[in-house]
Amino acid sequence: MESLLLEALNGSGGNDTNLNSTGDIPAEGDSMFIVLAGLSGVIMLIGIPGNLLVIAAVIINKELRSAPNFLVLSLSVCDFLFLSMPVPVHTYTYFTGHPPASEACWAIGFVTNWLLGSSVLSTGAIAINRYIAIVLKSKYHQISGQRAVAVICTCVFLVPFLILSPTLFDDSLGNFGFESWDRNCGWTGNGILRPVIIGVVSIFPLVFMTLCYIRIVLYVIASRKRVGVIGQATTSRAARNTETRMTLMLAMVYIVYLVTTLPALLVNGIGQAGMFMPDWVHVISFTFVWMSSAANPVVYGLVNKKYRDAYKNVARKINSFTIRRTESASLDTNT
Repeated sequence: MESLLLEALNGSGGNDTNLNSTGDIPAEGDSMFIVLAGLSGVIMLIGIPGNLLVIAAVIINKELRSAPNFLVLSLSVCDFLFLSMPVPVHTYTYFTGHPPASEACWAIGFVTNWLLGSSVLSTGAIAINRYIAIVLKSKYHQISGQRAVAVICTCVFLVPFLILSPTLFDDSLGNFGFESWDRNCGWTGNGILRPVIIGVVSIFPLVFMTLCYIRIVLYVIASRKRVGVIGQATTSRAARNTETRMTLMLAMVYIVYLVTTLPALLVNGIGQAGMFMPDWVHVISFTFVWMSSAANPVVYGLVNKKYRDAYKNVARKINSFTIRRTESASLDTNT
């Protein structure tokens, strides 16, 4: 994903020393970018309605109105906005090779990095939720209230924006523009904000989430009680099973994030070490990160029965609404 994590880490733009922001697109590699444009279209086709379905499911179904599900809602909002705003522009530049206007490209780069930062922090907030729910269960009520969840969700969107906001006033701190080598509106130059962003919303959350889930696994194994020790109200077998599925689902969110992000991190690390890495490998590994935004709604439905039931409920409501609209239109026509 040409975005906060990837573009910031990309530094000088892979192995291509002929970087520029003039919009002159090399002819070679056009077929690769066409394939990437098609892949991006598939990701949007799955991810946009998928994340809308998750948002509707959490809002409509009372059973899903809990702290971890509101964090899932926050992540789905990030993914939906990302797939419906910056990604179509990136897909267009992939396919045509024509950069948007400089102001529009700057805005796309800013929004891309902002939303990816929010997505990473949402995933990190989910990891913290599960860590406290399992390892520090006596304190779980402090982060499961409506006020605490509202504060967390607000910070998820606000923190990346505040970090990026200096670029609105000072180009020397960081700037966004078009990079011809990967046909992307992303970071240009080497402003001081780049290492800050790498640490705050890239490397640190990844390491922190990994440590959280390692600690959870070790705690569960040591206690030999699985995740049934989660909450004060978790006393029945059914409740323990519900919490088990919730923890498994949220762990899968982290795994999807890890699987889709690590290739880009490894490829960039190899490039930064001075080893040769073809540009097409960089671009493909970056685009691979987009898949997490589309995969999460699928993971929720596959792992958690409550989400499957909620999806069906939303589909029934949409179908019922469509039938009523059709009948109403038919009556109006007859009248």
